[in-house]
Amino acid sequence: MNPIVVLVITFLSGGAFGSIIALTFSHRRDTASRRCDFLAFICEWRSEIAMNVPENCEWPHSPFVQHWFSDRIPRFVERVERARSVFCASSEFGSLTDNITKLTNKDWKQREPRHVILEAIDALIEETRKYAA
Repeated sequence: MNPIVVLVITFLSGGAFGSIIALTFSHRRDTASRRCDFLAFICEWRSEIAMNVPENCEWPHSPFVQHWFSDRIPRFVERVERARSVFCASSEFGSLTDNITKLTNKDWKQREPRHVILEAIDALIEETRKYAA
């Protein structure tokens, strides 16, 4: 076979193989990054609620609950959509995120809204930590 043809074939196959390897590694890095970003966001949101929403606050009229929870739901939904494909193997991810976005005063059941919100967020954190390792 012509040495030029061999050189061209080697060059093309090496480039294709290198591209596939680079694509695989970049996909893994992107997935790990989105997992960590989502977990960091949800942990930060949880700590903001825990530190800033006092006990015995009224739902949904409390300015604390309104500011730290209700007003942040759109940002939470945006983050969920960015991370959804990363957690597609989780059967509970969708239901746990829906539980948070759909919380109402019916969910309190004689309990403090703050505790119900934090328990819902804690369940999501526990589920996402399974995939962040």
